Amino acid sequence: MSSSSCVSISKRQSKRGARRAPAITLWRKKKDDEQDLAYVCAPTNHATGFASSKLKEYSKTLFELGYVPICPCMMFSRFLSESVPEQREARRSMSLEFLRRCRVLVVCSDELTEKMEAEILLAKRLGMVATTLTGIKKISLHTASGGDEA
Repeated sequence: MSSSSCVSISKRQSKRGARRAPAITLWRKKKDDEQDLAYVCAPTNHATGFASSKLKEYSKTLFELGYVPICPCMMFSRFLSESVPEQREARRSMSLEFLRRCRVLVVCSDELTEKMEAEILLAKRLGMVATTLTGIKKISLHTASGGDEA
């Protein structure tokens, strides 16, 4: 399947008539060889370093299953602090933006935190596929062995 894309650029005017920057919208069909983005939904404990070991393991497993793992906790902890309220809010906001762009949310723990519940509820509202790490492993094994994808 070939990729088709369309770019829409519109120049909008504000209520006062002044010109604003053009809005650019991109539409693109997914290529057959493109990988789906998988959002890693897992508890993090910044005091104990849970993020550094377990999140790497979860992300590697998703990668090995053919997904592009999106793990905001690992990405944003490099430059934003949980202890600074403005940075914590920025992390939350950017994490949810990544979630909106993913194809699947993968819950990687039996423990559910308040943050994880919010991510799962957003995924549900968006009509996203939500599964567990164990579930996505089973699905990948089933489809790899020639089982029905439906």
